[in-house]
Amino acid sequence: MMRNIKFFFSVFVLMLVIRNSFGQAGVPAGINYQAVARDSYGKELANTDIDVRFSIIAQNPLGTLIYQELHSDVITSKYGVFSLVIGKGIPIGGICSSFAEVQWADSYHYLKVEVKFESSFIDMGTMQFMAVPYALYASKSLEPGPAGPKGDPGIQGPQGLQGPAGLKGDTGPQGLTGAKGDPGDPATDDQTLSVVNVDGSDYLAISGGNQVKISNIEKDGDPANEIQDLTLNSDKLKVTNNPNATEWDLSPYRQNLTYDPDTRIIGITGTSSSISLSELKNDDDASSTNEIQALSFDPSSKILSLTNSASADLSSLKDDADANPTNEIQSLSLASDNLSISGSNSVSLAAYKDNTDNQTLTYSETSNTKTLQISGGNSVTIDNKVAFRAGINGSYNIPDDLITDLNFDVLTDNYYSDGSYYSNTSVFFKTPYTGIYAFNVSLKLLSGFSVILEVNGNQYETIINPVSSNGVYTGNITLKLSQNDNVNIAVYQNQGFPMSFAFIGSFSGFRVY
Repeated sequence: MMRNIKFFFSVFVLMLVIRNSFGQAGVPAGINYQAVARDSYGKELANTDIDVRFSIIAQNPLGTLIYQELHSDVITSKYGVFSLVIGKGIPIGGICSSFAEVQWADSYHYLKVEVKFESSFIDMGTMQFMAVPYALYASKSLEPGPAGPKGDPGIQGPQGLQGPAGLKGDTGPQGLTGAKGDPGDPATDDQTLSVVNVDGSDYLAISGGNQVKISNIEKDGDPANEIQDLTLNSDKLKVTNNPNATEWDLSPYRQNLTYDPDTRIIGITGTSSSISLSELKNDDDASSTNEIQALSFDPSSKILSLTNSASADLSSLKDDADANPTNEIQSLSLASDNLSISGSNSVSLAAYKDNTDNQTLTYSETSNTKTLQISGGNSVTIDNKVAFRAGINGSYNIPDDLITDLNFDVLTDNYYSDGSYYSNTSVFFKTPYTGIYAFNVSLKLLSGFSVILEVNGNQYETIINPVSSNGVYTGNITLKLSQNDNVNIAVYQNQGFPMSFAFIGSFSGFRVY
């Protein structure tokens, strides 16, 4: 199955080639372009068919399309390398109808590269042409060039007689300042580094560029050079990924409050700072209102007291003998059919007794069903018959050395499923209860075939061993199964080749106990 992989280029080279001398007319020019095609894992795409589209754009990377050409059916080398000449492709767009018409001196020019690996072109980026390509412009001119540089001075002659000094000439006008050049493309600096994971390996990628594998930089087995975390557990500080790292005990740096109840002094561990609270309690100032106090309650006298202060008698809140039972704490009691509340009336519950416990069980049986029913209640069906017999009559493609499930899907005429525990759609028997079951298979077989009984999709036992001749064979088995187990029949042959065979026979079973 082919994976949909995003590809990229790396290590590309641009080179201008002037194929004839400057003195010849009609100079055929082009720009050599070479690149290595790799997949997103960095592996070279060897012997791969690709299409490449070059676009020459003026002024800025998003400017005017000057010239566009297509190179079709480019085949990479066994190392993923491919080489093209910009200017030798099929012109497909732009202001210029050919590469030779590009006016290199008019403005800055940019090269946009697009590659199609599968169904559509992928933008591989846009870059500016630098100094070398502009030799193309120079190669197009057939006019004489400007005067060459001044030659070296000749040998100095003998010194002549000194003449009178001439008049000092006027200072010439200052030259004009040249025009400011076009600004660079800020978009080329707006790139982002990111770390991506591919098939368990980490890569460092730059947006619009290539990516390099960095997973070998870390996890090299040396924990001393890894990026690690700090962990703190029960005052123990250590670094991760190094079981031999020094563990620091920070408990000496942890401070706690301490209190001495005898001296009533609060202190801080590790310091000499402390505060005495003795003046806050039992200050012997004859005033109990500024002390720390506690509540107490005497259940016999029902007195609620505040230490060093007043008390309250709560006896009036219970059994107040005010003939008003609604403000008392009361209890429920049941005697015979009478429900009573302490200190108040009672009600009879006899009307709610309808002899629901005086019921009778009855048992009935028909040819197929045994039923147990309770009078005034529900009924349940017990001891259902659990038996089935299903048939098969159809052709199967039997592979060699593989197990094939058979579909006993005939439940008509002398076939049946008492209790409906055998399904001719799912073609397996589902046990309704845990117990002992007996099964029988009768099949027309070819020499070398064997028959297997499966439980819950797993081979349980071979009930007909590989037969030595064609004929009808019978096999049976008795086994203990759990509730909701699934039982079906499969065949196996090892003749050294697959074959087609029409199976005829039956599969039956019943619950023994």
